[in-house]
Amino acid sequence: MFALLLLVSALVAWVGGQVMNRCLPEADPAAKLGIGGVLGLGLCGAFCGLGALISAPAGALGGFVGCLAVLAYIGFSGDPKHRLKLAFEFPKGAGALFPLAIGLALLFALIGDLAPSTMLDWDSLAYHMAVPKLWLAAGHAYSVPYIHHSNFPAAVDALFLLGGGTEQAKVFMTAYMTFGVLCAFGLARDRFGKAAGWWAGMGFATVPLVIWESGSAYIDIPHGLFAGLGIYFAAQLALDPKNRPALWLGVISLALAAESKYTGLLSIVIAALTVGILALKKRGGVRTAIILAIAAYALASPWYIRNIAWTGNPVYPFLYSKLGGRGWSQERANIYQHEQNTFGLGRQPVSADHPDLGSNPLSIVRLGHSVLGLAYSPGRYVNPGQTQGFGDPMGSLGVVLLASLLAWMFSGEANADERGILLACILTLFAWFVVSQQVRYLSALLLPMSFLLGGGIKRLKVGKLLAALAVAQAIYSLVLIYNHVTLEQLQVVLGQTTAEEYQTRRIPFYAPAQKLNQLHANKVLLYNEVFGYLLDVPYVWANPGHSTLIDYDHLFDGNAFADAAKKLGADYVYFNLGATAMDHDTAERWVSAAGIVPNGTPYSPAEKATFLASFENRYLFLVADAVRDGRLTMADHDPQGRWVLFKVL
Repeated sequence: MFALLLLVSALVAWVGGQVMNRCLPEADPAAKLGIGGVLGLGLCGAFCGLGALISAPAGALGGFVGCLAVLAYIGFSGDPKHRLKLAFEFPKGAGALFPLAIGLALLFALIGDLAPSTMLDWDSLAYHMAVPKLWLAAGHAYSVPYIHHSNFPAAVDALFLLGGGTEQAKVFMTAYMTFGVLCAFGLARDRFGKAAGWWAGMGFATVPLVIWESGSAYIDIPHGLFAGLGIYFAAQLALDPKNRPALWLGVISLALAAESKYTGLLSIVIAALTVGILALKKRGGVRTAIILAIAAYALASPWYIRNIAWTGNPVYPFLYSKLGGRGWSQERANIYQHEQNTFGLGRQPVSADHPDLGSNPLSIVRLGHSVLGLAYSPGRYVNPGQTQGFGDPMGSLGVVLLASLLAWMFSGEANADERGILLACILTLFAWFVVSQQVRYLSALLLPMSFLLGGGIKRLKVGKLLAALAVAQAIYSLVLIYNHVTLEQLQVVLGQTTAEEYQTRRIPFYAPAQKLNQLHANKVLLYNEVFGYLLDVPYVWANPGHSTLIDYDHLFDGNAFADAAKKLGADYVYFNLGATAMDHDTAERWVSAAGIVPNGTPYSPAEKATFLASFENRYLFLVADAVRDGRLTMADHDPQGRWVLFKVL
């Protein structure tokens, strides 16, 4: 299956390249192949996801194949003499290090595809692979009532349906990475020359975030490529509002950005603003900007109409206070928003000497501090422990792309098309600063900044410094990913350890999940645990912040909680006590309050009142009270105290 999906990705790129050869006949061949791969696979994924609304996997596969067939007809219906032809030449001498660095980055990503996902791939296990698995089990795509992510646009996630909802489908992410390298290489070579192409391609490939996520089921890289191409084509439209190929390719790119993540909705606004501002005095400039936005929104609209039908909110669960939504509440919206606001530096005072900076979230000083913090405090922009700066370094944006952006901004040497890219990048940074300062939300800048890196090394006065930074970044990124990720993945890929041993060691929920699968439970309530992908039995994310399936607003004791669990059809409750769930003292106190240990002390009236007053933490008292009252009995537990499994009576 892995090899087949890899071949399918290559086929899509080749077909898409033929289409781009007709749309952009004068463009660089590598850019044609890269853009064709990005947009071709994006369109096939979009139709795959829409087909899944009818049937999974048959409808999904039909949508994918049907879209590919249409693209093939468009690409190969012209004169064979005008077909895309590729001629690749490796650079000689020291230049051979470029394809070597790119090749190693792609190899590390492929190794990540072949290895089972672990807790490092948190969202992969939580929902990117879990939701397609649930859709396949149900026979169609639907709104999973306890995973609000199932309502997100799925032009990329739907591709996992083709792999049976398994980890093998991660290969599509490495395919997107390859297409991204080709885009960066081809666009920069076309604009700045061959050497710039290699710098741009290496710059893109060796971003830590790119290597790591391309070996996982995270979808930020393809989403970023859609939005990044939208920025590139918007810059072309700012030069010439009558450039029809740029307009419609921009529409498709931006629509796919909105069909893969909600943040794509902002990318459409940013691209249209870029065109409107820079082409304001040009004939047709404003009209083109409006067409770009309206057409992109229209093309992406089926996903948002679907959400209205499913939940009543086109961007569910966001904007709940304005748009509402079934299965959600303001308390849950507050929990989610708080988590979104914990990333970055912009929502904290810059220094004790200037506390006033913390009162204005739009302070220019705060904006600069947050952007530069991506380089000097990357651990605050990615999970886990972002508030302390402990986030995984693999999620870093790196230094060199940000340096190239700043170099162009202050160089005064940008031409018209480069000014378009710069403006779109600045607007994107501003939107990111306001919405949520997660580094993944800046994936739209990876391709534009890689393009600027290649051009900056060739044209700007600080080109040599940028080149030195690019080399240092490449070495650092490859060493980082190899030591922290690839080295251990190789053990299972090469058969030095089994997949079961690997996952047991790296995923605390793996062993209890296997036990639950053997119990053939009717339904399991998961507390402080979202890796239901590992289960082959029905489950529910049960924490209050996930859904309204359990009416915590009207539960005040353990008996009421147990009755609610039985009404939901649950016969088991899994409670994660590990370090990823709660701190040691809280876990110890909970075990004592539940009476799991001899002579355990129940929660005092004051503690009970505190828990019941906290919507987010009420479950701690309810579950403990149900155990103490005998409505939940221990079915299994971890000898090290990391988890407990209860039977509902």
